[in-house]
Amino acid sequence: MSERIPEVVFMAFLVGMAVTDIKSKKIPNIILIPALVPGFVRLFHCISLTERIADLSTAVVLYVFLLIIYVICKSQKKTFGGGDVKMIPETVIGLGTTVGLAGLFTGFLLLILIYGTKQVLKISNKEMLPLGPWIALGCIMVYFPLTA
Repeated sequence: MSERIPEVVFMAFLVGMAVTDIKSKKIPNIILIPALVPGFVRLFHCISLTERIADLSTAVVLYVFLLIIYVICKSQKKTFGGGDVKMIPETVIGLGTTVGLAGLFTGFLLLILIYGTKQVLKISNKEMLPLGPWIALGCIMVYFPLTA
């Protein structure tokens, strides 16, 4: 049970990131950097070496991939923030590869459903939908079923 404490603390940080993203449309480093602490506690004290290698390599690959997308979006004046680029790999470090990726998938799916519903119902889409709350919600939704 004690090996789950860093993950629950990390999810509290996810909620903080989501609230900040909703309010300011940004996820500042002042929240992102401290959120790494429970993730690294989990990595170096609660899991095996093979899981640690898998989580770190998945996080690095995600970060590089998202950094490329960020640069492309920035050059085309599209919106995809640097906070999102850092938050997504952090979910893998904080929750593990399985829960992190399943949570990201669920969060993206929820965002697409909401955005698609707004399109079908012809509700204004001029307001930018923040990504952070959907990632946090997806991760929290899949955490308990996958870790039970």
